[in-house]
Amino acid sequence: TIQNDRSRIQTIYQPGSFTPLIRVETATGELAKTQRRSLADALQQSGGEDGGSVVFPPVLVQMLDRLESEILADR
Repeated sequence: TIQNDRSRIQTIYQPGSFTPLIRVETATGELAKTQRRSLADALQQSGGEDGGSVVFPPVLVQMLDRLESEILADR
């Protein structure tokens, strides 16, 4: 995570490498307005290529929830 006065940038890398998988940039002013969302919710709301929201199959939501739990447990 890199944060300055204007934004916060979070990058998730492929395990054991320097290959970035996901990069999320958030304006610092928006951080105060944010509420806690699951990884699956955040990815679904960020939408597809057409800008609309995406609905993941339940099995993918479960996998993302488990991944998020594992990531948070390693803090």
